[in-house]
Amino acid sequence: MTQNCNYQELAEVVKVELVKASVCDIAVPYFVAGITEVAGTKTTGGTTTDRIGTPDIVVAMDVADGTTAEMETPPTITQKEKTDTIGIIITHEVKIAVTAGFEALRSAINGLRGKDFHVVFTTDDGTRYLCYATPGGSIVSLQGQQGEDEQQSLVASLQSMSHIIKLLQ
Repeated sequence: MTQNCNYQELAEVVKVELVKASVCDIAVPYFVAGITEVAGTKTTGGTTTDRIGTPDIVVAMDVADGTTAEMETPPTITQKEKTDTIGIIITHEVKIAVTAGFEALRSAINGLRGKDFHVVFTTDDGTRYLCYATPGGSIVSLQGQQGEDEQQSLVASLQSMSHIIKLLQ
């Protein structure tokens, strides 16, 4: 992923997941700034499990199952920083042009309204990255022409105190 001060190209991203914060087992306090990496899995009693949890929304490239939304082009993310009394607040806005799976996506969005969620990006080499939201800082919507599915975009906006975090295996 390439980055400048407030726009990130996610050219190698092949999947984006929105996961409720309540099912995510990542031990990163939202108020800790500057975290760049965190363990994405944990091992207990010889069993390794994913710390992210089951996603509520999955948008991926080349989907054939009909239950996952599809994107033809990689997502974009805009990051805006502002200094607050508690530190630097980063607003991440992820925009994904959706090309299929609209009904499942609309239903899943309704399930996320009013809930805190995080965004996980998976690149073509399997590396995963996390946008970790502060409590009360997540919003998701489907934007575009009403009734014209081919012109819809999933937009997830969240506030964080860190830039995108790499999930270590």
